[in-house]
Amino acid sequence: MTKTFIPVPLIGSASGGNKGAFHWSYDKLACLANDTEVFIVDTVTLEVVQVLTGHTSTISHVLWLPAGRQFVSAESKLSNRDIVSADSTGQVIVWDALKGQQVGTFSHPDGSRTILDMLIPYGSDLWVRTKIYILYSGNMLTIFDYVHGSSQFVPISNPTMENLGVFDQFVRFCSDPYHASQYSSSLAFYSLDGTVSLCKFWDCVKDTKIMIHKRVSLTGDGSRISGPGGTTTGNSPSSQMSKSTSLGSLSSNLNQIDSGMKRQIPSSSSIRKLVSDIIVGPDYSSSTTSGGPQSKFPGSITFHPGVKDTVIVSTDVAIYFLNIHFMTVLHTFSIDKQVAPIVQVIPTKSRPCLFTLHENGTIYVRKYVISGEHSMAVQLETVCYEPRFSGKKIEVVGFVVNPFEENSVIVYLNDGRLLKYALIAMKSTPVPGDVKPHLTTPSTPFVHNIGVAAEEQRDDQQNKKLLPGSPNKHCRPLASVVKSILDVETDTSLSIQLQRVTHAFGQFTCIKSQGDILVAGTASGFVIVLKIVDHRLKALKKFTTHSSSPVSGIEFVSDTEILTYSNISFSASPKCELILTEISSGASRALKLDDKHHINCISVSPLLQYFVLVYKNGAGPCELWDLPRRQLIKSLPNKLPVITCIHWRQPDSINTETTKEEMFFMTDLGTFLFTFRVEGNRFLNATCVKLEHTAHVAGIPNSLVSREDMVYRADSNAVLVVYNTTKKTASPSSSVGRGPLLGMVKVPNQDNYVLQFPDSLVLWDFSSINPKKIKVLHSGILKTTSIAVLNNWLAYIPKGSNGVRLLPLDLNASTNAFAAPSTISQFHFPYFMNAAEKAAKILTTCNDKNSTISDLLRMAQDFGSKDEYNFWNIVNAKWKMQDNIRDIDIFCDRQRYKNVLVKTAQCVWATDFHKREEVAKILLWTGESERAAEILLDTEPSDATTYVLNGLKASVAVGSSNLPEQAKAVLKIIATNLIASGDMDGGLELLCLLQKHHEACKYVESSNEWTKAILLCKTALNDKNSEESLCKYAQFINSKKCAYKAATVYIFCDKYDRAIEVLFGARLRHLSYLLLSYCVRQGVPISISDHIQTAIKLDFARFIFECGLQKESIQFCESLGDKGKDLRQELEILSS
Repeated sequence: MTKTFIPVPLIGSASGGNKGAFHWSYDKLACLANDTEVFIVDTVTLEVVQVLTGHTSTISHVLWLPAGRQFVSAESKLSNRDIVSADSTGQVIVWDALKGQQVGTFSHPDGSRTILDMLIPYGSDLWVRTKIYILYSGNMLTIFDYVHGSSQFVPISNPTMENLGVFDQFVRFCSDPYHASQYSSSLAFYSLDGTVSLCKFWDCVKDTKIMIHKRVSLTGDGSRISGPGGTTTGNSPSSQMSKSTSLGSLSSNLNQIDSGMKRQIPSSSSIRKLVSDIIVGPDYSSSTTSGGPQSKFPGSITFHPGVKDTVIVSTDVAIYFLNIHFMTVLHTFSIDKQVAPIVQVIPTKSRPCLFTLHENGTIYVRKYVISGEHSMAVQLETVCYEPRFSGKKIEVVGFVVNPFEENSVIVYLNDGRLLKYALIAMKSTPVPGDVKPHLTTPSTPFVHNIGVAAEEQRDDQQNKKLLPGSPNKHCRPLASVVKSILDVETDTSLSIQLQRVTHAFGQFTCIKSQGDILVAGTASGFVIVLKIVDHRLKALKKFTTHSSSPVSGIEFVSDTEILTYSNISFSASPKCELILTEISSGASRALKLDDKHHINCISVSPLLQYFVLVYKNGAGPCELWDLPRRQLIKSLPNKLPVITCIHWRQPDSINTETTKEEMFFMTDLGTFLFTFRVEGNRFLNATCVKLEHTAHVAGIPNSLVSREDMVYRADSNAVLVVYNTTKKTASPSSSVGRGPLLGMVKVPNQDNYVLQFPDSLVLWDFSSINPKKIKVLHSGILKTTSIAVLNNWLAYIPKGSNGVRLLPLDLNASTNAFAAPSTISQFHFPYFMNAAEKAAKILTTCNDKNSTISDLLRMAQDFGSKDEYNFWNIVNAKWKMQDNIRDIDIFCDRQRYKNVLVKTAQCVWATDFHKREEVAKILLWTGESERAAEILLDTEPSDATTYVLNGLKASVAVGSSNLPEQAKAVLKIIATNLIASGDMDGGLELLCLLQKHHEACKYVESSNEWTKAILLCKTALNDKNSEESLCKYAQFINSKKCAYKAATVYIFCDKYDRAIEVLFGARLRHLSYLLLSYCVRQGVPISISDHIQTAIKLDFARFIFECGLQKESIQFCESLGDKGKDLRQELEILSS
């Protein structure tokens, strides 16, 4: 069976419901929603490579699946699931992007629930990789397993608030990527009233409900936060500060205390002590402290990949940094009224930066830093790019950031345009010493408007250095550039430059073809010239013809010229325009401007001598025009009935060598057929034929077909009437289908016509008196009545699409041939290579003696999973002795990990004094006893119980080294009893007061509380004990089948032999062999026996054999000598 691949179409205008449905994969591909279709785009060229069709309503969410193309030896259920999409009716579809086919669907049993948010719970657990979290209305979270097709429905509940009659309306949610696993997940929810709710360590296997632990209100009516008991409080310490301070603006709305706490008013000395560390900005109390930022849309929420335990909550007027450990807002970016509202925010992992997209298309790169010890603020310049749009208002649908380098951005506009920007490193002029630098604040960013200064930048190319991903490969990595800016160590700064932009097509209204050229008109008055090139429908030219009014019709007058008309208004005074355009240059000439009627149709004569213009509903007389001279010859009599359609007789029956005479036919609302013969500038003859028997002919005529002396008239009821123009007779013929019939289009050089119905396109043969049906070309509701034939392709605009689609019309093809969507494999994306191609690439890279670990990293980026890429990234960093690994959790440098944690805790303390005990506990765990004592001693004496307890803690913290051994022994016994009775935090705090962090870490390890264990080993333990603890953690997660992360942790601890054993035991055969080979090549000492090394190599030989490389696997066994002899013989037998 042969296939006819349909050319890839263009992206049309997006629907309002598509906002945010845009996702960049871990390959060079991105998927976006366009009305009811999913487009897959090459992120390098911005060209469409695939279209996924199947939804019946507007698509609201689209995501790439992390386990879409697992590297397996043969096709399996995991290997063909690439994209998941959801629409406004609640239908969820899982797609095979390579073939453009559906592989699974899901809908909630309760049809009244709508999908509010959807995400992929990224994590190291294999269980997580096949799951989708879907938030439905009514606070229902659904876990959909897209591999096995199963689902789990979990209600979200806060009993305390519900008992008070308060019910949350969650609209957005996010999952912590550093804690997501089968056994525990941290989920944060955002509700319509501006409240953030947190569920920590939800066990999705045992727990039948998601229980909310704490809530934080982001509303502007003062601090409204509740703990587990649901009580709310106000009057935070920060609200006592000056409203012009950074902290005062960001915490007056967002502080909370746990249930049962009394209000504590700090002393003025405590406030003065903190004010010295605060960067003072302008007074914007009017925007934040009096009612707070007023959001116009629900906003978004996401975990920050670059700041541990931090959630980013964004509305159209503000961005909040919320620490979920303390449930305290660290900072608020308030947006000026002069800046357009926010549409989307994407935090970066590489360095402290935020990409923000605004309604007017402006992109900001906002850099932030924890300054001093008690505040977080924007300190340096904010870079932006503000595009200049022309024509009607442009709306932003969404944007995505390169998930690897984070150095490029693609913006998706509602007119179908894609704009790609790149971050550029530029040399800036140092600020003179006598000039006081501008201290930027969240509300008044110091902006480099790249759109205004674009010409100056192009003149200064010699000072620019492109970041990774640009044509210049010898460039500084983004992380080092941003780091140098934040640390103010160099004069290099960032800018944003527009790299590539696609055409804006908008909503197509009509299409017309001639030869291999297709011309489309849009609702904005544009004319677009299209052609099929290399299996793609490409735009060659674009012209403005009708000054923002829609193009109503198109007619070719030659191979290079077209007539277009636009019906401007539909009021009591309709008008129209008629424009003649040269499509090679775009030069146009107006034949009619502001004419008082609407045009129904235009028809050009076959010899290109005339064209006839017909007005709608007989509003004006039909007109005959001289086409070469562009002049009106004659207006037909007003007494003629209302004309519905017109048709010129084909030139094959006209002797064009002896006469220039031409003939055309017209029909009215009744059963008359009018015939006019024209030569020069006059009518030679005019006749009419009337059908007498009209009992079965009640439709409105809309199509005429002529063949010799016969004329076929088709009406809206799909009934044919046959006229004999020589005998002047007429008779009803057979029906051509079930009406209504919308129109007919001739296939060039054939006697075939395409009949257009509202729900189908059907090909008919009119070579005989009785037409015959050939086949159905398309079954589905069409969006417009405009279709056209482009060589062997039928162009049409389906319902739910804002672009042109193509169907094959090749009647000479085999009867077994069928049309199929074009596949991504045509465009050679490594991600979609089959198992044999991937195995061959691995074998070639490994056999190359000059290859390095960087080659493995690039290979993982091309077709490996996210976990595989992270694994090789850590290996690459360790072998290159890079201390600054891009991570915020286990693989972060110990000193940086501790500094961020300590600064965050102090920032929380400065924001909310009610967090005194929690902050002090974290500082004690990290070994910062003196800092913890300082905070504990600041307790107000008015609270006698807390004051005495905190004072005793502070005394032990600063004097633990001088305590008698008997006292230490007693305190240790107390700590042990607290842990035994279930008070783990209390026992750990007491052990840390005694500087016994190693023993505290052992206790949490024994209870598998690895979050606390990692905190202790990364901050307070020595290198030896820290490495020991991390190895135990790797052993634990390996027992939970988290092989990738376990092996990565072992690599981080320089335990390469253990990492190889973990990968080999998990049957990740290619990874274990690659790591073994490159360790030997690199000279890394490994203590693996020869027997196990041989087993790894033999297993790799079996692996490449199963992938289809039979010859190569046998040669590989031969290279092993006697060790591979038995396997070689076995494989030779299997291959034969």
